[in-house]
Amino acid sequence: MTPRARRLTAGLALACSVVLGTAGCSSLRGTDDGVTYIQGGGAVSEYAPDEREEPVVLRDQPTTTGGTVSIEPGTVTVVNVWWSGCGPCRTEMPLLTEADRELGDSVDFVGINIRDTSATQAATFERARGVDYPSIYAPDGRALLAFSGSVAPQTMPSTAVLDTEGRVAAVISGEIPSKQTLLDVVETVVEEG
Repeated sequence: MTPRARRLTAGLALACSVVLGTAGCSSLRGTDDGVTYIQGGGAVSEYAPDEREEPVVLRDQPTTTGGTVSIEPGTVTVVNVWWSGCGPCRTEMPLLTEADRELGDSVDFVGINIRDTSATQAATFERARGVDYPSIYAPDGRALLAFSGSVAPQTMPSTAVLDTEGRVAAVISGEIPSKQTLLDVVETVVEEG
């Protein structure tokens, strides 16, 4: 091998090791059952009315407390995807609860729990944090299919704001940066009418 070929080979080997090494430092996290999730950075994506997909409709979904809940057009709805083993989910839960109480009946809040091993485990977690709004219990993740790819199923937590037509108007991927961020996003959608 010529000296030039050796340098090129060494350079390629170094580049590959850097790429592979940094891939190991990504925010992909594993759980005990091998399920993985990605923590988003709290990035907010807002969609103009003419850019929005079909309405999200979920009827008679089982909740963590044994009842059912539906997500249908008619009111602005905040939908938070979470599970009790997700650190950022635990951190933002009080913020969501405060926003729910502050906005009152003008906006609906619904959670979607997609990882806990039992509805009882999820309900206990919610009760301990004073959560008043219902959460769909969907450990198979099927409830997320209604979101037409707007909410990445592996990004935890994720929060979608649906307009009055039931369409995804905004998504916060990852932990909500602040209660004010959420309130501002929701207010923008509410003002659309």
